[in-house]
This record gives sequence, C-alpha cells and structure tokens, in this order.
Amino acid sequence: MYADWMALVDKNTNGRCVMEVADKTHHCDGVAGRRKLEHHHVLTRGAYPAEKYSPLNGILCCPSSHDMFHEKGLEYTVSVIRAAKIYDVINYVCSIKKGLNDE
Repeated sequence: MYADWMALVDKNTNGRCVMEVADKTHHCDGVAGRRKLEHHHVLTRGAYPAEKYSPLNGILCCPSSHDMFHEKGLEYTVSVIRAAKIYDVINYVCSIKKGLNDE
C-alpha cells in the first residue's frame, strides 16, 4: 500500500523535487553520484492518520528539502508547494487544514 502511495505521489511533481520545481536556483543534493528523492507527507501521519495514503497529501523532495520541510513546518511547506504551482495538493491540504489558504 505504501509503495502504491509513493508511485502516485511521484506524479504530483513529475518525478522531480518540489523545491526544484518551485525554485529554479535550487540544486538537489546527490547521493552516491545521483539524486535520491524522498516522499514527504504534507499533513503528518501522526496528526492526520486518515490522510496517510492520500496521494494528494504527498510531495517528492530531495533529502535537504525534506529536512527543511520538517524543520520549518507546514506553513513553509505549503508556501513551497504554492510556488511550484501544484494546485491539486494545495487545494487538498487546505480543505483538510483550514486557515492555510489565506494568503
């Protein structure tokens, strides 16, 4: 089930790091000569267990971006997703977590 979720999340950013899509100056860090991308739940699995396998609750990101999303929190993550123009994910997350859609 988790592998199915990851495959669907990959499509949200066409297999690219969301930070790279949002910020053309961002260069993903490499792992052993190639990029390793990770899957990030926008709404945490602990706080939103019902959203764990929703493909619209996930983004693809490089390890440094993933760390930054955890460090800076949901508001920052949503701002990056907005900059990447991934509207399906934004609309979904904002429908679950009220108050995020106020810019």
